[in-house]
Amino acid sequence: MDIFYEGTRHCKKCQRDLPNNSLYFPYDKSCKDKLRNVCRECNPKYKRFLEISHRTNDEWNADDLYLLKSI
Repeated sequence: MDIFYEGTRHCKKCQRDLPNNSLYFPYDKSCKDKLRNVCRECNPKYKRFLEISHRTNDEWNADDLYLLKSI
């Protein structure tokens, strides 16, 4: 699941303003708006920063499961 918000978000580690979405900031259920405040580039855990094939490991919703079953 990709999350896109309007505007930019400030990375607490590198002090840059980056696009406010899940491509630049990792998804985190414990955060208020579901995105962390440290960008992927600053976090060594995320080595595939901005690759086109990058996907997050989220659960499928009911619509996705229905589509999969229909095919």
